[in-house]
Amino acid sequence: MQRKTSPLAIQASYHRSKACRSRSALTEIHRRALESPIIRQAHAVRSTGAYAADGDAVRVVNRLSADDLRRADVVLTGRRATRMRMNALVRQAHSIASPLPRLGEPLVCLRNARKYGICNGAIYYASRDLHEGDKTIGVSTDSGDIEVPAWFLPPGSEYDRLDLPPGGWMIAFAFGYAMVQGSEFDNVLLLDEWFRDDRVQWLYTGITRAKERITIASKGEPA
Repeated sequence: MQRKTSPLAIQASYHRSKACRSRSALTEIHRRALESPIIRQAHAVRSTGAYAADGDAVRVVNRLSADDLRRADVVLTGRRATRMRMNALVRQAHSIASPLPRLGEPLVCLRNARKYGICNGAIYYASRDLHEGDKTIGVSTDSGDIEVPAWFLPPGSEYDRLDLPPGGWMIAFAFGYAMVQGSEFDNVLLLDEWFRDDRVQWLYTGITRAKERITIASKGEPA
């Protein structure tokens, strides 16, 4: 007599097969991810607390050069004072002498401006040079260039108190890692200076902000 398989057994077999396929696919994704030097070093940090140079994608240096500063899309720091200093150093590396933003410089919004569709913490780019006495800041958005009434906080004064309105803006070459969670950049410069107990999480988050290349430096002064 031919044995019949119950529908429940068939269903259970299907789900087991599906689960096996899912685990296999996930394993393959993890394997391919670890082929990325950036992901490989991020996982090394999470498991051992240490990282190392890894091909062209992950560089580890003791001293920074002006080229390192010019190539970076973003500089990630652990301290507020370092962030302010790095904003000034990157501008110096780009030969920007004016204390006010120049055309194309990255700026971060410090207050929501719903009327203009501007979000606190978002990065925009200067659509023109800012001049002394200007009451608005020109920035490029997805909808085009706009003029936003706001104060600009120059390097060294980024954390001065702002009155509301109109809010403010500051140079955005350098960030604390918490400000860029969820964002990615092609070329990241990370200063390994975190001093709290969650250093591993800080490093992991910082390293995984890089899509193509990352330079990790223990000191923030150019050679």
